[in-house]
Order: sequence, then C-alpha cells, then structure tokens
Amino acid sequence: MRSFSRISTGALIVACLTLSACGGWRDARGNPANWFGKSKEAPPPVEDTEIVNPLIPRDDDKVNFFGGPDDEVDLSVPVDSISEISIRPTPVGAIILATGQAKRLGAYSAHLAPDEAAEPGTLSYTLRVIYPSVGTPIGTSATRSISAAITLTHQELAGIDRVIVAAEENAQETRR
Repeated sequence: MRSFSRISTGALIVACLTLSACGGWRDARGNPANWFGKSKEAPPPVEDTEIVNPLIPRDDDKVNFFGGPDDEVDLSVPVDSISEISIRPTPVGAIILATGQAKRLGAYSAHLAPDEAAEPGTLSYTLRVIYPSVGTPIGTSATRSISAAITLTHQELAGIDRVIVAAEENAQETRR
C-alpha cells in the first residue's frame, strides 16, 4: 500500500510540473489563437464626404452589359382593369394603393406611372406592368391580381382634391 502512494505522489508531482511548464503555450506562435494577434482600435476608413443613399441609383449606374449608356426604353403597358384604389394616411403624407387585373399570368414590375396631362388639383396615374416575352396562360382573376403603391408627402398632396388611377379598360378615382 505504501508503494502505491509513493507512485501516485510521484506521478502527481510530475503532472504538476508538466502542466506548469505549459503556461508558455498561451503566448507561443504555434498556438492558433495567436496567429492574427490581438485586436486594437483603428480609425474608420475614409470615404467620400458626400452622403449617398444606396437605394437611389446614380447616373453612372445606368450602364448596360456592353458598357454603353442604357437606353431608357419603357416596356411596360397598362393593366387590363383597375379593381380598387385606396389612400392610406401616414404620419408624413399618404400611400396610394392600386389593385388591378393583368391580362395574363406572369405580370411583374408593377408601378404607378404619373400622367403629365392631369387637371389642376388632380393626381393621375396609370397602373403599368411588364409581361414576360414568352406566352403565359390567362389563369383565374385571383392569380392575375396585381398591386402597386406610391408614397406622397403632405407637400405633394397640398391642393389635391382627386386621385385617379387608370388602366386600359377603366379608371378608378377617389376624392377627399
């Protein structure tokens, strides 16, 4: 029994000395935790002082695949009919939401295009979409429903009494 305690005491001393010698591993170059060094504060990268909104395209962004200027060709057409328009107030103005029926499935890029020839006191828009170049089925009216919205500020709504949204076959209007 005595020899067992001498062996275990010796093994314990050797283990303690071995573990105490491993303290240098923390600072060793072979330790993967030290490969990139400690982080320190650095000055932020210097950028243009111009405030840029990434959601608004710049003029130099309008370049086609071949490097020339992109020709602004509007491929959109009016939807078949307007089923509903609504104006929802917001803290900064209002949102005009128009829902219409496309002629066939696959219509995309719906937007409200302003009509320049509107009467004073009237905002006039056309709900326009782009159809795929390949033929698509007509589908049900629920699957052809398409919506678009536009946000207006209080300043843009000042003096406006009527809002009209037109389509190919009809138009809907709302008054204040």
